[in-house]
Amino acid sequence: MLRKTSIKLRLIAILAIPLLALLLSSGLLLNRMIALHDDLDSLYEHRVHPLQQLKNTSDAYTVTTLELLHKYRGNLIDQEQLISAVSAAIALGDKNWALYLKSRHTEEERSLIDKAEKLRSSLNTFISKEIALTSTGQLKTMSNEVFSKPLYDNFDPMIQALRKLMKTQLTVAGEFVARNDAEFESLMSQLSGLLITLVITLIALGFAIYRSVIRPLRNLRIALITISDQADLAHRVDISGRDEITQMSLALDGMLESFRSTLERVATASNKTNSAVTDLKASNRQVCHSINEQEEHLSAVATAINEMSSSISEVASNAAQTSSYACDANTMATDGQS
Repeated sequence: MLRKTSIKLRLIAILAIPLLALLLSSGLLLNRMIALHDDLDSLYEHRVHPLQQLKNTSDAYTVTTLELLHKYRGNLIDQEQLISAVSAAIALGDKNWALYLKSRHTEEERSLIDKAEKLRSSLNTFISKEIALTSTGQLKTMSNEVFSKPLYDNFDPMIQALRKLMKTQLTVAGEFVARNDAEFESLMSQLSGLLITLVITLIALGFAIYRSVIRPLRNLRIALITISDQADLAHRVDISGRDEITQMSLALDGMLESFRSTLERVATASNKTNSAVTDLKASNRQVCHSINEQEEHLSAVATAINEMSSSISEVASNAAQTSSYACDANTMATDGQS
């Protein structure tokens, strides 16, 4: 499988896979961090801030107003100060309550809000009646029992309702935090699993790529050593795949085949040359034999010529002698006629 791809692509893959995994994990982590940031904003906006608003509402109604009424009965403040301070406290409480109502609520919280709204309306009516008693002085003159029982009968339910709302707010916030903690742990588990999987994948891929490269290189090395030691140009490299090593092996096989073909042609030409040299030697022997025969014939001819020359010289000598004898005979004949 890997041998069918180039080494370049394999190296790109071993770099691209961790890079893509890193980008993927970074994207997931960034997305989850953005979600956690949004969740923290939501926690502050819909849980922490509303909790402060509930506390401010509770303080305005149950602490400040009660304290002002007791101060008035203890002659620590006058009627005008009481009315002004209570009005400011109630206004602050109403403002924080209105802000709290704008936040996000669960079904349980909406049910508690409805009850608290009725109690707040009833409490405002009771406070208005108590303030009205200051004009006649009855608020100061009534006994503690007469003052305290209706006071706490009206304030306590509102206090309890606000406490339930704050407790519910904390409970929902705790559930929200627990849910986010669980999601964070799940995210960390997923990232850990992804990293472990990535490491295992990289190790396996790296080993596979290592084997896909080192094994053909080892085969190529063995083939070169065999060719060098045995001078065997017919030996071929084990070829499989389409990578650079395969291309190099094919080039080597082609070169060996070219060398083998060249040597075969050289051997054939050498054999032809040897045959021609043998034929030439035979021809030379025949020529030498013929030359020897011609030399013998020429020697015989020369001998015959020498013999003929001797015979001719002898004949010439005899002829000269005969001619001399003839001249002498002619002289003698002439002399006889005289």
